[in-house]
Parts: sequence; C-alpha cells; structure tokens
Amino acid sequence: MKRNRLITTVVLAAVMSLAMLAFAGLDKPADNMEILRKAIQANKKLVIAENMELTPLEGEKFWPLYDDYQKQLQKLDDQKITLIEKYAKNYLKMTDELALELLDSYMSIEAQCLALQTVFVPRFKEVLPPIKVTRYFQCENKIAAIINFDLAAKIPLIK
Repeated sequence: MKRNRLITTVVLAAVMSLAMLAFAGLDKPADNMEILRKAIQANKKLVIAENMELTPLEGEKFWPLYDDYQKQLQKLDDQKITLIEKYAKNYLKMTDELALELLDSYMSIEAQCLALQTVFVPRFKEVLPPIKVTRYFQCENKIAAIINFDLAAKIPLIK
C-alpha cells in the first residue's frame, strides 16, 4: 500500500510539472493556465489525501487550512512561472545584469516559500498531530522535488 502511494505521488507530480510547462507555449496562456492550475490542484489534493490518512475530524480542520496554504503557495508558483518564462525568452542572449536579476528574483521567491512554511507549520500543528504535520510537509517537499527535478531537466543552462 505504501509503495502504491509513492508511485501515485511520483506519477501525479510528474504530470503536474509537465502541465506547468505546457501552458507556457499556448495561444491563450491566461485561460489555459487557469484550466491547468485547477487540474494540478485537484491531482495534488488527491495525492495529499491518499497519503495523509486523516480522521474525519482531522480532515474537517485540515482541508480549509490546506486550501489557504495552497492559495498562498500558488502566488509563489506564479512568480516562479513568470521567472521561467523570462529566462526562456532571454537565455540565448543573457546579459550579466539580467542573470543577476533572475538570480535575485529566484532567491527572493525561495525565501518567500520558506517564510510561508514558517507561518503555516504552527497553524497545521494546531489541527494535526506532529507526525501528520511532518508527513504533510514531506508530501509537499516530495512533490516540489519532483517538479524541480523535471524543470531542471527541461531548462537549459545559460550559454
């Protein structure tokens, strides 16, 4: 059973990362991004639900907090997507100034992600036992790692 959860996590996370990249080249990126975002969120929620083993009472308290966290996380994901798009448009004609701007933006987004986790961990601790809070953030980290790995494989190094 645990092996199936891991496989589900890997497969769905890979699909999410591909979907994130797919919208970038489409004709109506704003409309398509919203469709893909909803698909990604639904798949991610399935993975989280399958791995969390929440009691009904825990679920009542966890899911609203999860949704709030995901809304905040999505804002940071949007910044990452914008950063990737800017990089994609410029990586063949990169300047030192733009490279530093992109690096600074990346570091800022990463710091904001850590700050968001720092705010939400105590909130999750209020509604779940510590083991489940840790499991939740493990799931989040695994999904992010798979997406980052997939992105790293697709984004070329600066020339």
